[in-house]
Amino acid sequence: MKENIIDEVPGVTDTENVHLPVKQRSTIWHDLRSQFMVTGNTLFDAAGFGGLSNLRSLFHHVHIGKSMPTPSEEVQKAMDHGSKNEINAIATICTKVLPVYFPQ
Repeated sequence: MKENIIDEVPGVTDTENVHLPVKQRSTIWHDLRSQFMVTGNTLFDAAGFGGLSNLRSLFHHVHIGKSMPTPSEEVQKAMDHGSKNEINAIATICTKVLPVYFPQ
């Protein structure tokens, strides 16, 4: 694992305050995500909501380097559906949720 991938991004001089749009599933996106112990995908298990077995697997992955178990076919299907429909979730948030908080 690379020590700090952000140092390799062209044009970045202040690595303390970097806010760059990064294309999802790109090489740099995967490299950046690998530096974090918890991501949006692992938060549920990291908080213990997925059960002790999933929490233990995540711990071993993060601290020992053991690979995560392959998701079941059902879970993979749900993840693929979520990936394909991210744009719909964004549209719903922008048109239905945000106007409630920001009516103007």
